[in-house]
Amino acid sequence: MRLKMTPEVIQGNVRRAGENMLKEAENKSVTIEDLKGEDVAGYYFTLADSNPKPGEFRYVTQGTFVTGELMTAFTFLHRLPDPENLAIVLRMLAGARQVP
Repeated sequence: MRLKMTPEVIQGNVRRAGENMLKEAENKSVTIEDLKGEDVAGYYFTLADSNPKPGEFRYVTQGTFVTGELMTAFTFLHRLPDPENLAIVLRMLAGARQVP
């Protein structure tokens, strides 16, 4: 039996994942962002670790999207809040397609 991954279900799952990470985060709340493309619908968030240890990543961007019949979950760890490079990666994901 296939579970229907509606936008509401995906967004709820992403929100819960972010809220579970808040206790370690500098952020006080989770801001859910849309990840949209021609064949992609999903959501993501970015949080900053409040106390990263030496050598650890300070930022995490995590989300889930659906393209065709495929669901993809992703996590990016980064040391700097580099919005330009993050935007490039998110555009790449938004361009995903399922090819039969």
